Amino acid sequence: MGSTAFERHVHEDPHYPIIFHANNLSSARNDFMTHWHDSPELLYFYSGSGVITLNTEQIRAGIGDVVVINSSVLHTVRSLTPSCSYYCLIADRAYCEELGFEVGDTLLHNVVRDPEVSACFERIVRETQQQALYYKAAVRSAVTELLLLLFRRYVSERSPSSRKEHGKMEMVRQAIAFLRQHYQEEIAVEDLCELTGFSKYYFCRSFKEVTGLTAVEYRNILRCEQARRLILEGKAVGEAAELTGFHNLSYFSKVYQKHMGTLPSRNLRSI
Repeated sequence: MGSTAFERHVHEDPHYPIIFHANNLSSARNDFMTHWHDSPELLYFYSGSGVITLNTEQIRAGIGDVVVINSSVLHTVRSLTPSCSYYCLIADRAYCEELGFEVGDTLLHNVVRDPEVSACFERIVRETQQQALYYKAAVRSAVTELLLLLFRRYVSERSPSSRKEHGKMEMVRQAIAFLRQHYQEEIAVEDLCELTGFSKYYFCRSFKEVTGLTAVEYRNILRCEQARRLILEGKAVGEAAELTGFHNLSYFSKVYQKHMGTLPSRNLRSI
């Protein structure tokens, strides 16, 4: 599998291997693509509610809930209310393991409702927003305390996925990796079946089960996201369409409106 198969995190400061930011999702637009990464991810909901798909399992979360996305789990988030907001915390896997937390070999509970865990998140929010002297040290301290609470109290007793389930997830990961690298090309479902070594029926059913999309829809969303970036950078709509694999402008506009919620020309006027 190539490196494009997962979300790669780059830390500008090697002494601060932590990503922290707020996300806002709208139920009217779902452009949160299924992906995965080596590092664990924690979501802290502070507005609305959402459904998080973890491999093939769906869980719901609302205000005050902390959602744990374990290492290498395929995941996506969708808003259940008109909009939902949450803080996203990703601590680099190597950093976690240096602290003694084996994030790759340990499953944590997916939903945590714990005042002390929430308090750690609130400290991280304050320190990140205020950026007072030594705030990075304060955030690292809060992250360590947060991980300590999770690993002491919320290690899951669930058994690892069956071999069949593991094979399904690897198949989907491999297909996603290929689509992300070759989205401009004309890729038939049969090509993905040949790549992964599974029948068309099994591949299509499993891909839709895991991602909520067909392989064609997934590729088209990748194309539309890239086209939007090109348009916002100043490319003409037709040129952006051609560069991302759409060779029919009418079809591009139709697909773009379906997945992005607006016509591509509206993005052009917003530049």
